Amino acid sequence: MTLCREDRYFDIIIEVAKDTDDEEEILFRVTAWNRGPESAPLHIIPHVWFRNTWSWGYEPPENTPVIKKEDDFTLKSEHHKLGERFLQCSPSPGVAAGSNDVLPELIFTENDTNFKKLYSGENKSPYVKDAFHAYIIDNEKWAVNPACEGTKAAAWYAFEEGDGVPPGGCAVVRFKFSKKVEEEGIDEEYFDDMIELRRSEADDFYWRISPLPMADDLRNIQRQALSGMLWTKQYYHFVWDQWANGK
Repeated sequence: MTLCREDRYFDIIIEVAKDTDDEEEILFRVTAWNRGPESAPLHIIPHVWFRNTWSWGYEPPENTPVIKKEDDFTLKSEHHKLGERFLQCSPSPGVAAGSNDVLPELIFTENDTNFKKLYSGENKSPYVKDAFHAYIIDNEKWAVNPACEGTKAAAWYAFEEGDGVPPGGCAVVRFKFSKKVEEEGIDEEYFDDMIELRRSEADDFYWRISPLPMADDLRNIQRQALSGMLWTKQYYHFVWDQWANGK
């Protein structure tokens, strides 16, 4: 709260767009603006993980999914029902004058509860779901799996060169969830064009909902309210038998 009162914060915009040729190709662009008066370091860490069903005893161990490192910019997920998917990342432009591109570090763990920390119990694996916090914040390098595989993974972008993101500047991260890998890396021009196309379509959609004259601020408030309703329209997965039996 103190940092917000002093106008020291980042304004984060997350844009999601489907490709025209294949609606299962999903593009993500994260833009973080430094609204503060000074430069500041920033970490952006996109995650991908599987919902933990293997610990409940309802699936055989051989059906446990896995996420592996495909290359320095790509995660590959394998699931017995969903098949193969890839999370492919792109280098991010440096934020300081003359700085290098920011490359993601791919890190891996298991999406399992840390019973040792929570209940003084024993963990089945040394790699647990809060490993990324331990690795990045507490510098516990042993917390993530050096074999580069698990049921939870992330791409860690650290914008720290110089003093970080300058005031009024921004950091941009692009990645896509796909059934294939772009061998030459993500085509950022096509990527941005596709997001802008989806944005223009959304602009047209929301304009048709409220064609009457309206101040831009009010129109923006209405749009955020409507998109918030869509964003929170989720399926709540509640299985009574599992809950009642503590499984």
